[in-house]
Formats: sequence, structure tokens, C-alpha cells
Amino acid sequence: MESNSACLARIRRGIHRFVMRKSSIPIDFHNGPRGRYHSVLHRADGVSVRLEGGSYNRIRGEVGRVPHDIAHLIVEDAFGLGGGLWGTLAAGGIVQNAMFASGRKPPHAERRARAITDRAGESLRQAEILVRAVCDESLDGGRRDMHGFRARVGARWWSPSITSDALGRARADLREAAKRWDALEEGSILRLTWPRAARVVSSRRGDTANSTDKGHRQPPARPPGAPAA
Repeated sequence: MESNSACLARIRRGIHRFVMRKSSIPIDFHNGPRGRYHSVLHRADGVSVRLEGGSYNRIRGEVGRVPHDIAHLIVEDAFGLGGGLWGTLAAGGIVQNAMFASGRKPPHAERRARAITDRAGESLRQAEILVRAVCDESLDGGRRDMHGFRARVGARWWSPSITSDALGRARADLREAAKRWDALEEGSILRLTWPRAARVVSSRRGDTANSTDKGHRQPPARPPGAPAA
């Protein structure tokens, strides 16, 4: 029987092969009223997927919190989790609180989306564990104690891509994203990209200004993920 770690590696390889064939995929995070937000991922096949957000993760820093779905993007990017939330959506999967928003869906899109998401199940759970662990570690002081961090994550969800450098990058990028989000006016958009969140676009109701996100650096070689829809 295939081990849990082998299963996770196989899923990541599949999604990674699909995602890395594509150029960076833009994701628009919309800042709504009373702390609400949603995001729209613009897939390479022309389909847009809307993900309803709203929850935040507490982190260390002057702002002290970051949208949960942005935390996913940063942590998954830093640790090379091709089968996490954003890799799965980019590959054609669909998750809870997500829906097809626009564009021409390929034949049998819903069935294929469910199949992709089912195959990514363990990787999606791993991503949730790691997002929580990174944010909690930052609240504890962020000393980058890898033994303690590994114990927090647990052997089941550990991966060789989880390094001290990747953890430090994730912590720094979470703080930077929190500041950028906090500075946005209601109705504005923060644009990031998958797989590498290297560009940020902030707009005030239609006026767009580009700025290079220097907080995001080239991540280590990314493990893999799932087939196209």
C-alpha cells in the first residue's frame, strides 16, 4: 500500500507539472466592506474562479493579521506546495467556497474539478496545517526553531521543502502582505500571482498602479502537483 508521504509527493508532482507549464496565474484579492474579501483566480484556459474569503490569520507584526487566503498563497509558494489551495484551483479543481465565475468551461468541468480536488485531498490538508503552523510560529516569536516547528507540524505533514530559509521567507512575506492589505482602501484590489507571488497591483476603483513586490524572492525548486482540467 502506498504510504502517506508517497501519496503526497505523487499528487504534488502531478499538479506541479501542470502549473509549471503555464505562465504565472493572476489572482485578484478584492477588499470589501467590514473586513470581508474575496479573490478571483484567472486560469490559463480563460476560466475565472471566485473564492469567498473573510477569515484572517493572526501573525506577528505591526498589523497583526493577514487574510487567510493570502496566507495560503504565501506559505504554499514558500514551501513549494503545488497541491495546496492555489495549485489545485489553478489546475482546474474546485473547493468549498469557490465557484466558476466567468469564461467558457471545458466539457465535464464540474466532474473533472471534483476529481482533481479529490486527488489533492491530502495535499490540501497539509497546506491548512502548514498555514496555521507558520502563523502560530510567528506569534510565538519566530525564532526559526526548526525542531519545534517540525513538532508543531507533525511527521505526517512534514516535507523536505520545509527549510529554515523557506520558513523565514514565509514569515517576512506574511508581514509584508499584511501591511499592503491594511493600506488598501475599501473596494481596492491586491493582485498577486501563482506560482510565484512576485507582482502586486493595487487599484482604487479602476485606477491601477503597478509596484514590484520586493518582499517575494525566487522560491526554492517547487515540488509537484495534478493534471489539467
